[in-house]
Amino acid sequence: MTPLFLGNARHIAADGPTAALTGPVERGDAATLKLHLAALDTDDDRMLYLLLSERLLRSARQKHPERDYTAIQQFIMDRKTALQRRLADTVPTLKG
Repeated sequence: MTPLFLGNARHIAADGPTAALTGPVERGDAATLKLHLAALDTDDDRMLYLLLSERLLRSARQKHPERDYTAIQQFIMDRKTALQRRLADTVPTLKG
């Protein structure tokens, strides 16, 4: 794992985070995002993953302005909305 991490760190240092961006968001690969979300243990972790994916989507659009990222954006938004609803349903309410 160390060589992978160091290689990525060198790429980011040399070319910047946008140019070094790779992965399912950059590829528009919703199927892999779905697998990653399913592998996470908590809704908090899933929400963090979705929020980070949103940020990566902005970088992906900068890197590839010619690509259509509409489908991956909708996937992220739909999952976030569903997760927010589920989290809201689990928050106890105070009744006075």
